[in-house]
Order: sequence, then C-alpha cells, then structure tokens
Amino acid sequence: MRSAIQKTLVIVGVFLASAAPSWAGPALVEPNDVLDIVVYDEAQLTRDYNVSPDGHIDVPFAGQVRVEGLTLIQVGQQLQRALSTRYRDPIVAVAFRERSRREWVYVVGEVKIPGPYSFAAGYTLNDYVGRAGGVTDAGGAESVLILSGSDRKQASLFAEPKSQPPLRAGDTIFVPLAPQQVYVLGEVTTPGSLRFVAGYNVKDYVGQAGGLTRDGSPDNIVVISGTQRTDTSLDPTTHANLLLKAGDTILVPTAPHQVYVLGEVRDPGPVQFLAGMTMLDAVNQTGGPSADADISSVVVYRREGTPEGVVVDYREALRNATSASNILLKPGDTIVLGRAPLIYVSGEVAHPGAFSPLPGYTLADFIGLAGGFLGNANMRNVLITHGDQTTEIVDMHPGGPGAVNGKRKLRPGDSVYVPPRIEKVYVGGEVAHPGEFDVKEGFRVSDYVGLAGGMTDRADAKRALLFREGEERSEADTFNLGKVLSGKNEKWNKELKNGDTVYVPQKLWANRIEDYGILGSLLTTVALWFRLSK
Repeated sequence: MRSAIQKTLVIVGVFLASAAPSWAGPALVEPNDVLDIVVYDEAQLTRDYNVSPDGHIDVPFAGQVRVEGLTLIQVGQQLQRALSTRYRDPIVAVAFRERSRREWVYVVGEVKIPGPYSFAAGYTLNDYVGRAGGVTDAGGAESVLILSGSDRKQASLFAEPKSQPPLRAGDTIFVPLAPQQVYVLGEVTTPGSLRFVAGYNVKDYVGQAGGLTRDGSPDNIVVISGTQRTDTSLDPTTHANLLLKAGDTILVPTAPHQVYVLGEVRDPGPVQFLAGMTMLDAVNQTGGPSADADISSVVVYRREGTPEGVVVDYREALRNATSASNILLKPGDTIVLGRAPLIYVSGEVAHPGAFSPLPGYTLADFIGLAGGFLGNANMRNVLITHGDQTTEIVDMHPGGPGAVNGKRKLRPGDSVYVPPRIEKVYVGGEVAHPGEFDVKEGFRVSDYVGLAGGMTDRADAKRALLFREGEERSEADTFNLGKVLSGKNEKWNKELKNGDTVYVPQKLWANRIEDYGILGSLLTTVALWFRLSK
C-alpha cells in the first residue's frame, strides 16, 4: 500500500517538475531554487524550502541536506534516507516552486580547474582563482586580465585585495602564460634571460647576449631542454642552427676543466673542476640549493654519456657522502636542480601565498604559515585541490574534527582555499517571510521572528521548534513561541548564533492541502483510500 502511495507521489513530483520554465534545462536543483516538498502525514515538514547559495536545504530533524546538482527524484530519495532515522518509511515528494537564474564569474587560462563559478558579492580576484584550484606552474600570476563588458583591466594576484579591481557577475578572469624565456649563461657578455622568439637558433641567442667573452669557447656549448642535453657549437656545420624552445638554457663554457651547476642553487654557473670532485662538492661551491629546490631529483648530465642524464637524490648524498647519489664528476659535466612544486594557500587567511613544501608540515602548519584564519573564515569547508586536480572538502573547525584533519599531510603542488563564512539564522514554517537572516549580535528568538514578519494565522505557536547548531535535534527543543513573543517566557527567548533554526509548524495537515492544487487533490484521494482500507 505505501509503495503505491510512494509511486504516486514520485509521479506527481515529476509532473510538477515538467512545468518548469524552458530556461531550467535538465531538472537539476541549483542554488537559490525554491523546492516544494511534501512529507506525507508530517505537516510540520511539508512546506517550501529555499536552496542556499552553497547548495543545501535546512530540513527539521535532518539538518543540512545537500541538493545542488540532483534531480527531484534524487532529492526525494536523499530526504527519505535523512529522515528515516526518525520516521518510519517516510514518503517524500519534491517539485520546483521557483527556479533561479545563476550569475557566474568565468575563470579561464592557466588555472587548474577552469570554468564558471557562481558570483558572490564581496569575493575577490584571489577568491575566484582559489576556487579554480590556483594558478598552474606555467601561469603568470602578476599579469591577470579581468574582462568586464568592454573594459579590460590587469591585476596581480600578489597585490593587496583592496587594490584589485572589484568583480561583477558576468566578468571573465584570464590567467595568461608567464612570459616565455630562453636563458644564456656562462661565457657571454651579458648572461641572463632573453625573450623567446620562435625560429631563433643557438647562434642567434648567443649574439643577443652580446657574443662570447674573451674566455668563451665556441665549442662544447650545451643546450638543456627539459631533461634533454644537446652538445653543440657555433660552427655552422654542426648544430649552430639548432632551434630552441621556450625554457631552454644555453651554456657557453670557458674551458673543458669545468663543471656547471644550474637551476635552483644560490649562485648558478660554472665551477672550476678539481680531481675527485663530487656532486655535493660542486653544488656547495654555488652556495647550496635554494629554498625552492627539488633536492629529491637532481639531474647530472655527463659530458660523455646519454643525453637524458642521471637522476640522484641530494638528501641521500648528504646522509652518506659515499652513496651512489654523490656521483663522482668529470670535466664538462652539468648538474641541474629543478624547482620543487609549491603549496598555495589562499582565501580567508592573513597572508595568502605560495610556500615551499617542508618535510613533516601539515595542513594546519601551512595555514599557520599563511598567517592563520581570518575572522570571516569558513573553517568547516576548506577546499584542497591536489596536483592531479582531484579535490576534497576538509572540516578544520576546532569544535569538530579540525584537530585531526589539521594533521593531514599536503603534497607538493596542492592548493588550499579557505572560503569566507556566511553567518545565518533560519526562520521557517508558518511565518510571513520564511528564510535566512544575517546573524546580529544580541538578537534573540523574538527579534528573528519579527524579521520574518511574525507568525501566520495557521501557526501552532505552542509547538515551535528551536534547533541549535552542534546540538542534538529532538522533541525536547519544543517551546511556546506565543509566550516568548508576549514576554512571558524569557527562558526560551534565547540569543541565536550562526546555523540556528527557529521552525513554526502548522496547526493542521488540512491547512496545507489548499496550497498544492493538483498535488493536494491527489494526496487527499490517496490518504482517504489508505485510511478506509485499514
């Protein structure tokens, strides 16, 4: 029998959903939608529910239920599971009362998760880039473009948020590639970086660097391209016409009795070769690895050997100077220390930025390096985007599992985004204007009910419910709202905090039926059939 009722309610919910306006597209729930939810034989749960900006609805005895991206049938199933701990075989039907038009900000270019993100007033450039997973390794964080209608503005992610252009719904944030460079080092007049020009060869770039010094050798020139090494010279009959790619390095030697240490060291360049010199010896002569060096994968390119190079672990060489990682060098060898992927922390922290991965450091440690949470931080919904673009939401609230979650380790390349907290109190049920209201210091139950327009004629004031954030939600929370509003029950006129809910039920189930049109008629018929069959 209940199965037949359940099927009828689902069919009715789908029928009402089909009446959604054409712009709704697939019948998926979005933030700011209004859902018409019927829980059979439970009048206090049957009403309209507003979908919050973060995709949840607040349901008495079930708490916050995430519905964004679900179909109406899936929402009904979700609610049945959530309510089944309190009610036996609850029957739920869901329909759209109103659909919302979402406003977007588009984040594209060199971010880890490009795409549209819902517009939120007050969100900054860093907030949106953080929601998109942060800037990729190839991104130019200092020259971000903001396209707003016909306006075009440039901003830096390292600038103070107050100095960044404000964003509006419909804006596009474009993170470009960092300027492309070719590096010419060693015995040239002006060593350093040069702007990459497609079609330029080794001879062109050496000429742009001012040519060879007196001690520069036109032979034994080394080109490092990614993990590949190519030996060439300025002799036009050899590889002088070798075309280069952005990011390549040209190394012009002074003499064969040198080794070259490049990349993330304090003073990169040639080092005089000495008999018995090891990898550690050469790196130490350049001042050692920089703070951003990836010391787990140092590449040694042999003057005579395979162009791929030999990968060694600098840490192992430090622990044991006689280990295979502390490779014995030969004249003309090249050592390259790459840059370790950073960890990015953005959003509601005091000092957002990029940090070097430190051994043993945890999520809580990196948030501490960023200055800690700001007062408006939403610590319950910290977003971690991993280097492989998978994401997870972590609760860092000290009143919850924050102490345990804070101990989790981050991986190089991870991004941490702390969203702002939106503090709300919800007043629902039989009030004139149910909905969410901003938390105000000192405001009590009577104040928020007043903001909601007071009780309707159908309100059952004697069975009002108060749900406190973090407390068990039970019948023990029932109180007489009429006495509270008349000043006769100050005990229950409590000051409310973020996440609290005041719910005013209806006096009778029949008062609700008239609001449902076709749905009400069908439910009445089914209810009579069910009772007469007993």
